[in-house]
Amino acid sequence: MKKVLVAAAALAAVMFGGSAQAASFGGSGFAIPDVGTASSTFTVGGADVSLSDVNVTLFGLSHTFWNDLDISLSHGGKTVWLTTDNGGSADPNGDYTFDDQALAAVTTLGVSGGVFQSEELLSAFNGMSLLGDWTLTITDDLGADFGNLQGWGITVDGVTSAVPEPATWAMMIIGFGAVGSMARSSRRKRAPAFA
Repeated sequence: MKKVLVAAAALAAVMFGGSAQAASFGGSGFAIPDVGTASSTFTVGGADVSLSDVNVTLFGLSHTFWNDLDISLSHGGKTVWLTTDNGGSADPNGDYTFDDQALAAVTTLGVSGGVFQSEELLSAFNGMSLLGDWTLTITDDLGADFGNLQGWGITVDGVTSAVPEPATWAMMIIGFGAVGSMARSSRRKRAPAFA
């Protein structure tokens, strides 16, 4: 009987899933206007995932003054500031990734790209659904400087929903029925014969 219960528990674990998922998504680039704001949005559809880690990469970011830039990521009604007026007078020119686990602080943003902590933690998105709109916004808040962003993207880790699909429910019921049938058959074979 113990083997039957273990088999049933294993079957339930397989059917319910809950495995970790990793994926990347990308958005288009844009010109960064002088004393203005520009943004790019993409929409994620398909299978739902509960977020457990989000990283953001800005590809080919160029501008004449880091300290002019305010950059944010928005999703599901929540906005996280990647940087606001950090990096001093350095001119960004490269790929910049924002990651909560990065060793470099956002205040050390430099010229040639790298991996940095964001000003606000991206873990603010943890537990949220991956699905929906993701928007990157860049504001240049001081005059006489222009810039460009070639593209951007997010890399996410998450956990698949623990609620099974209807077809999975049917498979579970059939599977549990088969396990129960094996248990009954096993019991009948072991029953002692009375004379």
